Amino acid sequence: MTGTEAWSALRRERPARPSWWATDPVLIVSHSAGRTGAPLVLLHLLRWIRANTSLNFEVLCLEDGSLVPAFAELAPTHVINHFEPRSETSVEGMIETLGGYRTADRLRHRRLMKQAESVSKDYRAIILNCAASAAVFRYLEHVPPYVVTWLHETETSFSRFVDPHDRKILLRETDWFFTCADVVSGTIVGGFEVDPAVIRRHYGFIEGVEPDPVAGLALRERLGIPPEAIVIGSSGTIQWRKGPDLFLAAARHAVETNPDLDLYFLWAGGPDPHGDFPPLVEDAEALGLGDRFRLVGSYDSVAQVFGAFDIFCLASREDPFPLVMLEASLLGVPVVSFDNGGVVELATAPGEGEPIVEVVDYLDTDALGDAMAELARDPARRASLAGRAREHVLARHDIEGGAEAWYEDLRGLHEVFRVHSPRRPTEPTVVLVDSTDHQIGTLAKIDAHKAPGRLHRALSTFVVDRDGRLLLQRRASTKYHFAERWSNTCCTHPEPGEGVVAAGARRLDEELGFTCDLVDVGTFTYTATDPSSGLVERELDHVLVGRSDGPVDPDPAEVSETRWISVDDLRTEMAEHPDTFTPWLAEALEVAAPFLPFPQANVEVSPDAAIAEPEPEPDAEIDGDLDLADHAGSS
Repeated sequence: MTGTEAWSALRRERPARPSWWATDPVLIVSHSAGRTGAPLVLLHLLRWIRANTSLNFEVLCLEDGSLVPAFAELAPTHVINHFEPRSETSVEGMIETLGGYRTADRLRHRRLMKQAESVSKDYRAIILNCAASAAVFRYLEHVPPYVVTWLHETETSFSRFVDPHDRKILLRETDWFFTCADVVSGTIVGGFEVDPAVIRRHYGFIEGVEPDPVAGLALRERLGIPPEAIVIGSSGTIQWRKGPDLFLAAARHAVETNPDLDLYFLWAGGPDPHGDFPPLVEDAEALGLGDRFRLVGSYDSVAQVFGAFDIFCLASREDPFPLVMLEASLLGVPVVSFDNGGVVELATAPGEGEPIVEVVDYLDTDALGDAMAELARDPARRASLAGRAREHVLARHDIEGGAEAWYEDLRGLHEVFRVHSPRRPTEPTVVLVDSTDHQIGTLAKIDAHKAPGRLHRALSTFVVDRDGRLLLQRRASTKYHFAERWSNTCCTHPEPGEGVVAAGARRLDEELGFTCDLVDVGTFTYTATDPSSGLVERELDHVLVGRSDGPVDPDPAEVSETRWISVDDLRTEMAEHPDTFTPWLAEALEVAAPFLPFPQANVEVSPDAAIAEPEPEPDAEIDGDLDLADHAGSS
């Protein structure tokens, strides 16, 4: 049965929900707690879920903001300030100013990991609101069994503004995608080859808000705008994507070509804390708009600000399905916009020939200015356009209908999750072996590393370049053991049923962004205790060797830095500074050294096949009380 068929069948006849739906927590992650589109839509949704369902959830915001108290009223809410701009007056900022970039990064990692301690529990599922929220995987001990991502990004944001490693993990780990518009679905299907069967589109929705003309008039008076003037407003963070410069260019054209109209222009929204955009007031003066432009800044009451508008102008370069468009329509303000993103999907109400949004060609600021001026001259058309838009939003984007449909699809996923095993276990597992590398069972990874340690299968990979230099990595400060130490190219544990070489290639791609042919050249057994965590490495380690000349693209959540070094220089450094290297590196290097540089004529490269591990004997079931002393061999 395909994903689409399974989903449809479950929506037709839904079984009773198991207990974990109301008991096991689901972690819902927002990239920000600022008053912007995606966090606000999430807040609307969570209010509806809390009032109408039994879903047990917690909220995690990856940047602090004004919505945190509102989230906290609904569920336990955590904050990890991953996207917080670095202050030059902070300790980290001052160290960075002095050139200590790596030290500053390590301090920041430690601080953020401390913040993440409250979210280290086991979650049954995780829901990511926006692609940028994938940064959360850097702070979780393991990926929950089920991952749902609600995407609000189109091509530019998804490709350019989301960290490449976070995007890679997001695409690999997400089981189901919800998207806010068809244009977003097209981005991940066409650009990133996501299966359409695992995508469900849900347009944005909004809580009811009533116009407040009295507050709007009061704002006009405070800003010194004559009551008879036509106010054309826009809203959003002052950043490139939102197009405040395009708004000003359209405004200039409207004023220059319509000198008889008393036009004023108002931008509501604050500066982007992560970017540097020219001040709008100065730009407005330079464009000859003079006293016709007002900058309101951040606001709490959308009814008050939008109540001051006669026309709303959406000048965004990219906006998949803007919440402000719904807010303006609900408040009776007609909308003009570029042909951009999900705006086109809203522009014509289904089954009707009359538009509900005035749309002009993308980036044509003269056409945008003309559209604003034409509406300014025609109050009847403004009222007609606004009335149709309001009716459409009330019928199709109200919180009750929109949130219920979203939640019903989530419940459909829940039933898929109930009857199908997850793609990943609830926590990582390792393969327990005896001294001959014969599988005797499996065990949770963390339990296998608790003292005195359980002998398990592992691998250490060495990649050399054409000059015979080894690629080393420095383990990230977030590693749970032997953090910040230099080590071989990468290490990992094969998953149950996974071949050693296949596991090595997988981990190369995950940690360093490349793969190459690998050969298993030998094994050794070792035991080492991490003095910081007390965890014990007790491993039968396969040594893999391969060759690649890069490029190397390390995942910062796993690797803090990389370098190439000759075998002789590495041996010298290990002798002089042994505590800066992982304890297994020296022994692993001696196994690999006879085969370096690689490949050599006497090394036959063969395709990898999964290791044929025998099934554990019935009396070898693994539990917490099993004594593996007879199986472990000497170390």
